Amino acid sequence: MHPRAILLRAAPPTMDILDAATILERFGLGGPLPPNASDLCKYLGLQEPVQSSPNLLLDLHERLSLRLLAALEPHYEVEPIGADGLGLRPKVGVAQVGVLALHGAQDTGRRFAAVFYELLQAHAIHLVSPTWTEATKNEVVEQAMGRLVGQPVVVVGLSAGANTAWELGDTLAKRILGIVAFAAAPWRCNVRLAHVPTLFVHGIDDRLFPIEHVRAFVAGQPESEVELREILGIGHAFPYRLVEGVGWPWMVEKLRSAIVVGD
Repeated sequence: MHPRAILLRAAPPTMDILDAATILERFGLGGPLPPNASDLCKYLGLQEPVQSSPNLLLDLHERLSLRLLAALEPHYEVEPIGADGLGLRPKVGVAQVGVLALHGAQDTGRRFAAVFYELLQAHAIHLVSPTWTEATKNEVVEQAMGRLVGQPVVVVGLSAGANTAWELGDTLAKRILGIVAFAAAPWRCNVRLAHVPTLFVHGIDDRLFPIEHVRAFVAGQPESEVELREILGIGHAFPYRLVEGVGWPWMVEKLRSAIVVGD
């Protein structure tokens, strides 16, 4: 463990259909939940078998995202961005802060937007979650930031999206207040110093982007600008509940002057 890191413990993530059931139950969106994975699969309209295959998880993620986003519609205007991205703007009042969300590889902006459900419930946030690729990221981010003009902005990225957030931190330093980077590989980026407060959140069991590289990278950063949270029992995949539980408290603390804590 790096001496500047804060170590957190997390229950081993299931990342399967029962994990989704827990989320739906927690948010009160699923009603009485079926007692087992097979019945829950039918309840959500998914095809069996219910084992954690990649296709099943993508389908599950899509349906779960639609559930969460639909629950926000009474309070947020939904703004389509391209084919698979979206923005969410409060219907009443002025957004306290803007959030640019950058998804990981093989994901979409629409699905990643659902990760922000609790934050959107607690605070008046203008969320912009576009779908991007390596070839389009500069153009997409510039257009997304154009939607957030006049608002304090924090950038949240996961995996490849976190790398993009870090790379753009230097050029966007005057326009953003902070970066939350989950499962990033900043040592692969051309930018060495982003000059913006950054929280790296990394699973100790991450085999794709090993924690040792993150520790070494953070050691070379200004202590006042970069923090690291190491998560026991987590690899490269981050469950919804962990993204919310670790990233949002730091964000609210850093942006205290811009975010009014919910009632």
